[in-house]
Amino acid sequence: MLKVRLRPQSIRGVNWNAKEDVVLCNAWVTISEDGAIGINQPGETFWGRIHEIFSAQSQIPRTRDAIESRFKIINNQCSQWKGCVRKVNATPRSGSNLDDLNFQAKDIFMNDNNGKTFKFEHAWRVLQVCPKWYQQYEAPVSFSRPISSPQSHDSPTLGGSASSPSDGEPLQRPEGRDKQKAKRSGKAKVSKLDPMMTQCLQEMIEQGREQASRRAKRDELQHKAVESEITRNQYDLLAADLSKFSPRKQRWIKQKQDEIMGYSQNSSSDVPDTPAEEVYRPHFDF
Repeated sequence: MLKVRLRPQSIRGVNWNAKEDVVLCNAWVTISEDGAIGINQPGETFWGRIHEIFSAQSQIPRTRDAIESRFKIINNQCSQWKGCVRKVNATPRSGSNLDDLNFQAKDIFMNDNNGKTFKFEHAWRVLQVCPKWYQQYEAPVSFSRPISSPQSHDSPTLGGSASSPSDGEPLQRPEGRDKQKAKRSGKAKVSKLDPMMTQCLQEMIEQGREQASRRAKRDELQHKAVESEITRNQYDLLAADLSKFSPRKQRWIKQKQDEIMGYSQNSSSDVPDTPAEEVYRPHFDF
């Protein structure tokens, strides 16, 4: 019986679509800005990582060489378009709006590419906000006429969205390899711990206040107890029956009674306000 070996269906010739271009550009940006991997990786490793991300998100299988070749085309076209955008933004015309600037950039692109139009705006929107791409693939800009004075902030800027770069204001570069590796290894957790540390400090302060309040109440109660004991001892001394004591002790008790009465007359209250250690505390040695 004759066996027929079926060959896998070839995907050669399947045109790329805009969705694939966006997936490819996003994969390139992801690997390029991953500082934890490093920029000195071999080309095969670099494009191999991009191929893994692309294959996981694209429904059409593409080889590593295919996506590398496709990105070269996208990069070339977007780099030329960036030069056209910079030309338009550097030589603004009075009264021009964003549509006018876009038309001017397309006109410049067609003149530089033998009438071919720019077909990668979908890829441009991804790459223009990537600092590494915007700074690495710098297209030369030549001006056919002198550059006018810098445009004001009120003038429209093509490609000047909140997330896209403008001339004179380069995008902030992504974090370096060491910082990103530190984040992955868990060494850069200070910012995450700050709220916890703040909460702990607040709890410690609150506990300190509560302890101070309890100590103040305890000291107040102790002071009142001492005053009460002193007052009671003074009353006992004033009410003592002198006939029960010897003449010597009678003279001593009488002297203390006079001191208590004299202090009471000079005081505004019945209970002395002086500190407990300064108030007389009678001791009876009978």
